[in-house]
Amino acid sequence: MKIMIPLINENLLAPDFGHSTFIGLYNYTDESLDLIQSEKIKKNPGYTAFFDSLSSRGVKAVLGLKFNNLSMRIFRDSDIEMYIAQSEDLLENIKFFENGLLNVYVQTVDKCGESCSSCSTSCS
Repeated sequence: MKIMIPLINENLLAPDFGHSTFIGLYNYTDESLDLIQSEKIKKNPGYTAFFDSLSSRGVKAVLGLKFNNLSMRIFRDSDIEMYIAQSEDLLENIKFFENGLLNVYVQTVDKCGESCSSCSTSCS
């Protein structure tokens, strides 16, 4: 099982995916972390296409401080659970996740645009 996490660096969570330097893919099974530079995703294939491919990459959950409406719609449509991080510390949040101490974020998104520029609000 993989968990996707927006990161500023190898140790700190970014406020959200739009402000991340890296996208971390944490493999819960073997406790490994793969880092993908956010700039590479923005250029090719783009965030929406990348997020749409998460299920095929084995991602079952995302962990973050905030989620915007577009990302919530994509995660919901892909049956990916959203967990609210308790701090900016990556290792601390992974331990919380492993021990079942993080809350699942539940949000119903009725209408959402097709691009990140369609709204400016974030939910936490």
